[in-house]
Amino acid sequence: MADWFHVSVSTLDRRIREERHQRFEEFFAKHRVQGKITLRRNLFKLSESSAAAAIFLAKNWLGMVDRQDHDVTSGGKPLGYDIEVPHDIIAEAAAIVDAAEA
Repeated sequence: MADWFHVSVSTLDRRIREERHQRFEEFFAKHRVQGKITLRRNLFKLSESSAAAAIFLAKNWLGMVDRQDHDVTSGGKPLGYDIEVPHDIIAEAAAIVDAAEA
C-alpha cells in the first residue's frame, strides 16, 4: 500500500496511527474483511445475470461438481483390448507405414 501512495512503510504506519488510532495490521485486517464481504455481495448479485458466476458459486459454496461419465468399455472390457480389427484395415495401415519408410 505504501508503494501505491508513494510513501514509505513507516509513513503509512505513522499516519494510520495518528488518524485511526490503530496499528496498520489492525486497520488492514478490518478493511480486508469489509472488502471480502463487498466482493461476495457483488458476486452473489452478479450470479443473477451471469451463468458463469452462478456456476462458480454453486461449485465453491455448494460443493457441486461437473461429472461426465464416459463409457470406456466394450462388452465389459476396456476399449483397445480384445477388439477384432478387420484384416484389410491392418494390411492398409501396414502399406501406409511401409510407403512412409521407403
